[in-house]
Amino acid sequence: MTGVLLLTLTVPASAQTSELRAAEGEWVGFISFRGVTAQSDLRFRGNFEFASTGGEVEGTFQWGAGVTQIGGVVSGSDTRPRFDLTSVVSNGVDIPDVSGGGGILLTAATCERLEGTGVDIDVEMMGRADIGEIVWWAVRGEASSDPAAFFEALEDLQDEVSALLDSLDAGAVIAGGGIVGRLEPLLAEAESLAARLDRTESCGLEFYRSIVADEVARLLEYVLDNPEVDVFTLAQVLLAALRAGVFGAGAESADAGLEAAAQGLVADRIASAEAAENVVELEILSLVAEDLGWEDLATEAVLALIRIGP
Repeated sequence: MTGVLLLTLTVPASAQTSELRAAEGEWVGFISFRGVTAQSDLRFRGNFEFASTGGEVEGTFQWGAGVTQIGGVVSGSDTRPRFDLTSVVSNGVDIPDVSGGGGILLTAATCERLEGTGVDIDVEMMGRADIGEIVWWAVRGEASSDPAAFFEALEDLQDEVSALLDSLDAGAVIAGGGIVGRLEPLLAEAESLAARLDRTESCGLEFYRSIVADEVARLLEYVLDNPEVDVFTLAQVLLAALRAGVFGAGAESADAGLEAAAQGLVADRIASAEAAENVVELEILSLVAEDLGWEDLATEAVLALIRIGP
């Protein structure tokens, strides 16, 4: 069969915990989000810290944008931390009677890191701002000797992977090995950065989820929304999704539909390639399906090649 350059896979098969919660201990985190009102469009950035004990969390947060600085408290359960505003300073002036806040829906949790997004946000006191593009991350307090540097490196990586999606969306030709030429080094860098987080003895063998898994999932969603994408890009993104932990036993339930949709797309591409007698595409699809563990689809691609004949 025709050879094709594919991503090297190094994905542990053990499962991630099914109940997402902040393990007991001290946590430090980073958040950024976009707040849009009739008068402004600002990117807020900040940090927080909290202790998780007996199923509850308690801590403080602070973030800001431009001349606006916001502070508050963290409370609630370890499965749904809540952030409530207690102070707002704008242009050096304290805003009286502040209120508002929101919860955090955890989207990934291991013993040394948490990922989440804002839900049930009440921002009436901020002029009914439209809050979006939320990035919420936390690491166990003792897991990183320099959390600020870790979050800065993480944000840079997330931006670089997101830039690949922008390039695809703009129809740009990605030189230097296509998507894999740009994505593989970023995945390797993400793995190296995550490995710097110290793990406690109780961590065990948890399902691997890349620190840029969300960004890789968005690349996959683009491919699913654009089924005409070339087979090389399709193969590279599918294997990147497996490597990042978007696919696989133990992957987060939020991503479960992505694998099923990807399998459907590959099945459709196999049928189309057979109808067009496109031997090269069938060979690539059979190799990719086999690497992904989709044995039925790999077999179907091989049978299609047999039916086409020499």
